[in-house]
Amino acid sequence: MFHPKQQLNLAFDRTRFSIAGIQVIIISSAMSISLFPRKLLAALPRMTNELQSLDRLFSRSALSNEKATEYKDAITLLNCLQSNVINLKECTKKIETGVPKHSQEECKVFLKRTGIKLETLENDLSVIHVSGTKGKGSTCAYCESILRSHGYKTGFFSSPHLVAVRERIRINGIPISEEKFVKHFWNVYRKLEANKDEYNGSMPFYFGFLTVMAIHVFLSEKVDVAVIEVGIGGENDCTNIFSNTPIVGITSLGLDHTKLLGDRIEQIAWQKAGIMKAESTVIVSRDQPATALQVLRDRAHEKNCILLEAPPIEDYKLENYTNSSEIIKKSFDSSVIQELNVSLALQLSYAWMARCKNRGNLNAIGKALTICERSLDGISNCYWPGRQQILEPNDSRLTYYVDGAHTKESMLECAAWFNNKTKTRKSVKVLLFNVTSNRDSYELLSLLDDCQFDIVLFSTNIANHNNYNITSDQANLITSVASQLERCSEHVKIWQELAESRITKRESETVRSFPSVRDALDYLENLSGSEKREFSVLVTGSLHLVGAFFSTVDPDLTFMKGKAS
Repeated sequence: MFHPKQQLNLAFDRTRFSIAGIQVIIISSAMSISLFPRKLLAALPRMTNELQSLDRLFSRSALSNEKATEYKDAITLLNCLQSNVINLKECTKKIETGVPKHSQEECKVFLKRTGIKLETLENDLSVIHVSGTKGKGSTCAYCESILRSHGYKTGFFSSPHLVAVRERIRINGIPISEEKFVKHFWNVYRKLEANKDEYNGSMPFYFGFLTVMAIHVFLSEKVDVAVIEVGIGGENDCTNIFSNTPIVGITSLGLDHTKLLGDRIEQIAWQKAGIMKAESTVIVSRDQPATALQVLRDRAHEKNCILLEAPPIEDYKLENYTNSSEIIKKSFDSSVIQELNVSLALQLSYAWMARCKNRGNLNAIGKALTICERSLDGISNCYWPGRQQILEPNDSRLTYYVDGAHTKESMLECAAWFNNKTKTRKSVKVLLFNVTSNRDSYELLSLLDDCQFDIVLFSTNIANHNNYNITSDQANLITSVASQLERCSEHVKIWQELAESRITKRESETVRSFPSVRDALDYLENLSGSEKREFSVLVTGSLHLVGAFFSTVDPDLTFMKGKAS
């Protein structure tokens, strides 16, 4: 949570505006301003001309006007709730001092403040809750698609988004429309704003707000089932607000967010298992690290849960077919990690139908299932962009291989996937890379070195610096452009170190950095046109980079294959 009396330093010419009723006068030099949230208007020095609209947006009169605001107004105010870096630092401090951060308890209070009682969640919203390190988004996407193929109305909450924040909240697989987003955003925000003085001025951070908003959307839409992807961890995640979760899934575990979750796999497993509830049916991906699996079993025992492992995809049968395994694998872009994800998604879907809709046998869960063609359709029709995806634009010599891998394990999978897809293709191999947060750039880049790239490009996560402002779905008020550029320079140095340390020397590659993804793609398009050769471009390292890439090549979300709901 943030509080009104937090300090922000800005430098501006003399002007006056108000934010949530707080009159602010900026004279000239840097001055300290009390407002909410911290770093609220960090991007304003380059947006002086937006002060009048911000004045209107944040004034109490605008907040109380039911007819006020457009989509960009909602996005602007949502961006002002950004907190990831600040909140993560606070969480880390609390963990280091032995005091846990209970985001889910705060989220329950926010739900109550917006008129949703916890009993309502238990009675009116059936949930499949999924945590894990690798593949939890993909598993959720497959699960949602399978259940939709069986005729159920689905809600799906995921993170992060690629192009538009609306992607995080979906009804029947489609992001909610701008109109619905605006309606639900202001309904939630105005309720929280109206009673914040009773709660020491507290308001939720970005992810917490969207969690509360998603619950409102799902209840309003009367979905049959809500598939909820955990943000970070599980035990103390904002989404861990359900006391009665019938179906729980845990995907493959690995080391990630170690400052928050612990630097041992056992600690991470304990955190991920926090979403288990009494008598939940818990299904986990197979091939978990042995010590992590034992922790999961112990926690399931403590919570009186049934814990089952999803079987290999080869063990599944398809009704009325003899070559079942081959047909099922052809229904998706088969790889080791996706086979684990699809198997877990099938188990979660069939468990929910058996337990919550009396369709099927719950005792069959955890074993090889015989699935129907509806389920096969759900798998083949699932579209989850930015994960091991190949794009071949018309009239272009560039083929893009896009994967948001950002952990050691997922990057190994990514490198193997790219090498397999391009091994028979005579083309110039290109890497477009960036990472976020405190991830080990050297480790991730070293895993990609064997791909033998001809060109290596590093970019910020900014799609186009000309359109980088506070009203954008991809605005980042926490990480400055300067720090992103500095990270790119570090990546150049790391790659040069890797090249110098190679035992087997090879022809040196071109290494460059760019201030935006648009600049990097312009460079490649010009180069491919002049050389008249085919290019295979791997875009990886961060889902935020992937989002910037899609914002550049497909800003209208046509990749979502459908109209907004």
